[in-house]
Amino acid sequence: QKLSASYLLEGSMRSINGRWRIGVQLIGSNDGLQRWAGVYDVERNEAETVYLTIARAVVEEVNRHAHTRVALRVPPAV
Repeated sequence: QKLSASYLLEGSMRSINGRWRIGVQLIGSNDGLQRWAGVYDVERNEAETVYLTIARAVVEEVNRHAHTRVALRVPPAV
């Protein structure tokens, strides 16, 4: 509440058999309820590309619940 954030994004990343398991959940800051969650199992070299997939899913979910729209801006490839 001090940050005036409507949602909190929590995540974890674990190494399992040479792969990454990335878990993410979107939580409403007012009620603490989980709004969305996802688990992604990816090869180690794919971890950065799955971040964009996760970001899109989070933006989509926030837009379903928010009174204003959120946009995702992807930086140009380096």
